[in-house]
Amino acid sequence: MSAIANYTWRSLGANRVRTAVTIAGVALAAALLTAVLGTYTSLNHYLYQTEEELSGTWMSSVELDPDSEPGEGAVAADVLSEVQAASNVSGVATVQEVGFAALSDKQQDYLGNYAAIMSFTGELESLCAVKPCEGEVPDQPGEILLPESWKTREGTSLGDSITFDVGQRELIMPEGEEDQTVTEESVDLPRVSEIDSDGDVTTTVYKPGMILHAHDAFNSSAEGGIYDEQIINAQKRSYTVVGFYDRSPYAISSAVGQTCLVVDNQPVSNPVAVYLSFSNVSSQDEVESETLALFPDSGITLHTALLRYMGVRSGGSIWDTFFGIASVLAVIIVVACVSLIYNAFAISVAERSGQFGLLASIGASKRQLRRSVLMEAGFVTVVGVPLGLLVGIGGCMVTFAILGPQIASVLSISEVPFEVYIEAWALLFAALLTMVTVLASAFLPALRMSRISAIDAIRQAQTGRVSKRGITDARVCARPGKTWKHKGIAGAVFGVSGQLARINHRRSASKGRAASLSLALAVVLIMTSGSLNVWLGSLVNAAQGSETSDYAISASFEDRRVDGQLMDEYGRAYKSLASVEGVVGQGWNAQVALPALLPEQMVGASLTDGSVFAVAGEYSPGVIGCVASVDFLDDETFDTYVTDLGLDPAQFDSVTTTSAPAVAISQGYGNNGSVYQLLTMLTSTGTVQLAVSAQEGDTTTSNIAVLGEEERRYLQQGEGGSAYPDTQSESASDGNGGTDTVVFAPYYFDDHDSQVFLDPVQTTYSFVDINVVALAEQAPETIGQGSGVVLIMPASAAATLDCKGANPYFRAALNLSPDTQLSADEVAEALEDQMEAAFAELAKKTNPSFYTISNLAEEMKSVTLVATIVNVFCLLFAIILALIALANVFNTITNGLILRRREFAVMKSVGLSAKQFRRMIVCECVGYGLRGLIPGALVSIIVSMFLYAAVAQSLSGMTFSIPWLYVLLAIGMVSVAMALSVAYGMSRCKADNIVEALRRETQ
Repeated sequence: MSAIANYTWRSLGANRVRTAVTIAGVALAAALLTAVLGTYTSLNHYLYQTEEELSGTWMSSVELDPDSEPGEGAVAADVLSEVQAASNVSGVATVQEVGFAALSDKQQDYLGNYAAIMSFTGELESLCAVKPCEGEVPDQPGEILLPESWKTREGTSLGDSITFDVGQRELIMPEGEEDQTVTEESVDLPRVSEIDSDGDVTTTVYKPGMILHAHDAFNSSAEGGIYDEQIINAQKRSYTVVGFYDRSPYAISSAVGQTCLVVDNQPVSNPVAVYLSFSNVSSQDEVESETLALFPDSGITLHTALLRYMGVRSGGSIWDTFFGIASVLAVIIVVACVSLIYNAFAISVAERSGQFGLLASIGASKRQLRRSVLMEAGFVTVVGVPLGLLVGIGGCMVTFAILGPQIASVLSISEVPFEVYIEAWALLFAALLTMVTVLASAFLPALRMSRISAIDAIRQAQTGRVSKRGITDARVCARPGKTWKHKGIAGAVFGVSGQLARINHRRSASKGRAASLSLALAVVLIMTSGSLNVWLGSLVNAAQGSETSDYAISASFEDRRVDGQLMDEYGRAYKSLASVEGVVGQGWNAQVALPALLPEQMVGASLTDGSVFAVAGEYSPGVIGCVASVDFLDDETFDTYVTDLGLDPAQFDSVTTTSAPAVAISQGYGNNGSVYQLLTMLTSTGTVQLAVSAQEGDTTTSNIAVLGEEERRYLQQGEGGSAYPDTQSESASDGNGGTDTVVFAPYYFDDHDSQVFLDPVQTTYSFVDINVVALAEQAPETIGQGSGVVLIMPASAAATLDCKGANPYFRAALNLSPDTQLSADEVAEALEDQMEAAFAELAKKTNPSFYTISNLAEEMKSVTLVATIVNVFCLLFAIILALIALANVFNTITNGLILRRREFAVMKSVGLSAKQFRRMIVCECVGYGLRGLIPGALVSIIVSMFLYAAVAQSLSGMTFSIPWLYVLLAIGMVSVAMALSVAYGMSRCKADNIVEALRRETQ
């Protein structure tokens, strides 16, 4: 071993604390990178396996018409053979309709309208995820694979023979409309999640005699549809049951019922779907081009989810958010690692500058000195990087062992466990990036040290070098008394100690700058984790939807109106429902939708820009018309709700027949199919006018629609009702889904059940005034967070407020009791059984319009799990970032103080008391804080804005706000860390005189 190497090893051993802190910093950096990359690769692998389990491994598909001309997608044996023989095609499967079999009325309840018979060829199991849960897939004609429902509901067993009358679906029009043709425009949307098609608007012409296929829905006119159909060319076909499947993937999905799979060699003139997978493709465009090369001019559907998990990224706002957040965090992690490791080596080199000077004086070359520092960096890398990789992998294993089952349950795929899956490239990338960071961080201090002379190194002149500003100040202050003439703020507050601190900073600004940068970076790191939690939390809240309870029960009764008697009856019904074992009542409300007029200054942008799926627009200059949801919340829940808002429930008692106070919801959540939306409904309080009735002559009605101009003109020209004058003829569309102008359209039903509109010119309206006294961001759990204008009043207000003929429906929210031993389904059945008794009193007076119960327990469980998973990952990320930040602060400040032992000893030797010395250190720390914490807070706000911008790609309508709580938390944590670092550093500086300090430096 060379002398330089021997010196390096001894130096590492003699400074165990510094070496341990440096290794810990390297390990933390490697662990964080490993954890981030490991989480990504594990999640990506899990999603790939899930997609493979649900939909198969096909990459693209085309639907071919067997009747088309050759060269235009004709399906022939030689074409399919050519596809299978293509060198870049790794798998191919085809699915073709054989026909449809009619089912009995009882079978249609659980099997669908028809049994869709489809034949297949190729690798259906692997490519299309058609996997039997019992038996096997057919491999020869005469065999059939049935849905599991045939076994559980029909009693069919393996080996049974089953016969179908298989024919084609022919469209026929209802009686009296035999010669009509119906044109329907629709958007070609994917049939399952994450499988995209072009999404173009297509026009379908339905005419008598056309043949319907599997993607054409059953649209019976008896059920409100636009056409009827019949089975033609039926033939009896017998099959032997060889298997059952329990999951219907995309490839064999049907719009009219469950699919039965056979192997059929008979030629059938029905569309053929071809599913392909390719080898050696690296982009989505390449998959598309390869498919078009095989089937020119054919429509292509890409399996975008699978391609994405294979590394081929496609469009999608949620993925833009993911990569945006990942990019911001990656930059933050790299900067944190560089700062921590660079400071560690810079301090290490500065602390041993005297030793390097002695080595240089006895003949050590600059190259040997640099090699010594780089050898130290190599040792730290060899020890720290593997340790960090192990810690990162171990952290992932522990985290996924705890959260893995919950993540799997969120996606409802129990067959695919969520486990740690870290690819080699991730470990290699983490190791290389950490190694490069360490070596780069060590090389700069080593290069700087090798350039100073041996004498300066021995005297440590470089580490204590006075800045140019310090030299200038020294010249100015050369005259006696000049130094203390201008005390400045530090001198005025801390006296002589403050003056010394100010002089120390001016004469050697680089030392203070390193400490300030460490404090600033610590604030940025802690604030980053806090901002990540805030913005991801907003995204999770938006994704939760409007429902917030485990069970939602709704009911409505004919010919009832808003009054005190109905509220009392609803209250008794709720108590009956809440008495069911296993539930905890959250409250109830009576909801009615009424036309509303709002002052323009009250209205938020989301109400009129097309974000809300409702008609809203200008009714008259300065007035916005829309439909408002008026909720009469049970008094107990209402009092608790407004008290939590800081309001007095008594202020809502001033109700008259024509006015009432209310709370309005200012924001809501939506989803336009592309991004989640945070909707701003209202921006200020004010008075909302509700139209409760309309009168034209002797005709009075409570039915008042809010229509846009296009709808109004359409109804004018329709045959279902009488026309009314065209009072406004301007365009109604704003091109963005919103409505420029709206009108009230009162109507009633005549003796023939035809809709008759009143003349808007001759019509007068009765209004009630709702005084919005407060805005709330969150709605009560009973109502849920929806969209639109929501007005909330106590149920007792209904006894006085005259809403004319408005008929509210009942809605109760209940949660599954945490103490119950019953399952969610058992409690739902008990609630369903209790509904008849609960609503018996109401049903005796008027006929019920509907009773419904929604079992949302599993959905709420998934929502809670998603929030928990996000919070846990944010917490773990915050802990690691905080450790890096605090380690950096501790390392920089502690070692900075230790390097000044001789300086401190000199100060004490000339008479500086212990109290003055402590005041000087406190003053220096205040300076570090002001120069570090404030810029750090500003930079952290910028980082928070970047994270906000990333999340905003998936959540529109969100406004940026500074997370002040996390700003204060970051400053507090860093201040405490600085105080502890100073205390530890001062405990290491125990030299009482300059002789003792010099003696310690030579050890």
